[in-house]
Amino acid sequence: MKKLFIFLFLASSVSFIGCTPKAEQANEEAVQQEAVEATEEAAEATEEAAAVTEEAAEAVTEEAAEAADEAAAAVEEAADEAAEAVKDAASH
Repeated sequence: MKKLFIFLFLASSVSFIGCTPKAEQANEEAVQQEAVEATEEAAEATEEAAAVTEEAAEAVTEEAAEAADEAAAAVEEAADEAAEAVKDAASH
């Protein structure tokens, strides 16, 4: 009976040890697959961010150009008013 118990114990130990590398390999493959998917998602997100950044830069550039034009017009108008004020002051 003792020999049978030892035999069953050794057989069950071999069974447990035999399954361990397969589980580790499956785990490594799952981790590797998740890493590949995460990398692909990060690449897509980077491309989208680059496109949005480029659009935002173009919009800011256009807004800055419009603001500069408006400022130039306001400066020109102020200069004209100042010139008229100087002429009025000189004629009095």
